[in-house]
Amino acid sequence: STDGMRLAVAEDSGAVYAIDAETLAPAGPRVRVGRTFVSAVAGPDDDQVITISPNEPMPIKLVDIERGRIVDEVEPDFVPYGAAVSPDRRSIAVRGAGGEVRIFDVAGGDWVGPPVVGHEGNVSWLAWSADSHTVVSTGIDGQLALWDGASGSLLGGLALEGPAGAPLTAVFDGETSMVTALAADGSIHRWDSNPDSWVEFACAVAGRNLTDAEWRDAFGHRPYRQTCS
Repeated sequence: STDGMRLAVAEDSGAVYAIDAETLAPAGPRVRVGRTFVSAVAGPDDDQVITISPNEPMPIKLVDIERGRIVDEVEPDFVPYGAAVSPDRRSIAVRGAGGEVRIFDVAGGDWVGPPVVGHEGNVSWLAWSADSHTVVSTGIDGQLALWDGASGSLLGGLALEGPAGAPLTAVFDGETSMVTALAADGSIHRWDSNPDSWVEFACAVAGRNLTDAEWRDAFGHRPYRQTCS
């Protein structure tokens, strides 16, 4: 819990419950959310956790661990392996085994869009920006991906150099758009996730606008415009 008073415990047996953070004594009833392995992450408020039971018909559940009851359960239309709640606690990003990410609107009680594939294979990590506007994900494919937190659409991605399949995590640096990614091979990567910065960098390197031919190659029949000031 955000106040540091309780911990949520998820068991291979399919149960989740709260314990006192100081004494480790039970601090709430056990709730059965599945038949086998379950993981849990922080929920929209301190009395709730989100549980992931990949092999259940309804694999994602919102559980009130203080009162010992399931508040809601949803099907993401893919095999989920983790989730992360936005800092404003209004949205939940869910990651999947097949490279999918999907956003759930807590207040509306529904998904904001369809699942979108942004990685080849399992999505290994999710992290929200401080303003709850964007999500960064990492995958076993060595990719970083950036997502719109409101619509769930894929904004862009970046391939990192390193061994294939190496575990990778990433976080936003404070309230900035800068992302720091850490790979299991010991390498650390820094990425400015703001698309305006990408344009500024490209213009600085090229020193000019795109030619008509370059524009057609990149943007097809969209009307030409200058991209660099």
